[in-house]
Amino acid sequence: MKNQWKRLLRQNSARGSEQGFLLTDCLISLPLLAALLLAFGMMLGTALHAAFCFWADAELHQELQLAFQRIVRDAELSYDIQPHYSRKGAVFYQYRVPDSAGKVRSQKTAYWLYTVKGTQKLVWRDVSQPLTGNYSLAEVEIEEFSCESVGTRLYELRLVGRSRVTGHRYALATRIALPLVPAGKDV
Repeated sequence: MKNQWKRLLRQNSARGSEQGFLLTDCLISLPLLAALLLAFGMMLGTALHAAFCFWADAELHQELQLAFQRIVRDAELSYDIQPHYSRKGAVFYQYRVPDSAGKVRSQKTAYWLYTVKGTQKLVWRDVSQPLTGNYSLAEVEIEEFSCESVGTRLYELRLVGRSRVTGHRYALATRIALPLVPAGKDV
């Protein structure tokens, strides 16, 4: 009877203990797997959104810095700065290289804001040459461009842009002292 009892326990433990484990495993592991996949998907989506916002803001900064460098360079080479006659902007008056007769003439370089398809861009010399808003990732829009006199031959340049994608703003400002006009220059 002892041997029979041991044999019966072995048979029940071999067969009976495994019954229901597959169902229990499925009931526990499938929801855990779904939760892990959902968490991974959310982390991936958040990482992609953060990367996209980072690139859009980097493009905003780059566009405004390149445009502002050009404006500052032209301002430093100017002998006079006047408000733009018909648009919100500024006109920089600079000396040109002397011609073959040795006569020094001046040239005008104008910057102003111009709206194209609902996006306000900073334009240089001509509407066909916008300095900002040409790339679609950040959808850069210029909110403010100003060149104001704050003293004798001292001007403050200010450029403010906004990314229409992230809504972040970026502003640059500096002051430029214009050189004195040498006596006898024919402008």
